[in-house]
Amino acid sequence: MMRFNLSFTAVCVLGTTLFTALPVTAQAQKVRATGVCHLANTAAQKVIYNGECRITQEPTNYGSSLITIRMGNADPMLFACRNDGNCMHGPTEVRMRDRGNGEASFRWKEGGNSFRLDVEAD
Repeated sequence: MMRFNLSFTAVCVLGTTLFTALPVTAQAQKVRATGVCHLANTAAQKVIYNGECRITQEPTNYGSSLITIRMGNADPMLFACRNDGNCMHGPTEVRMRDRGNGEASFRWKEGGNSFRLDVEAD
């Protein structure tokens, strides 16, 4: 268990941005946006959510970004990412592809299923 905590902390220390046009400032600023999210279980070919969402990106003091995505009334999804697009969602490794203009795709495998979350900020 100690090893996971150290690994997760290391991932949180490194980060990437969902919104590539953020100015670099002396103080970390929280960025909030609304948009459209599409969450699917690609292994089962099922759409889990398709609709409006709220996106928050919060840079940390260590240069990482914590991305929070709220879809409807469900619990928020949290992603801690590094600059190379590798992220963590809890103990699960996630690959994030930044498509620019506030758009990104997150892909991961969990419990024998494959998931994809596409985010398009307004």
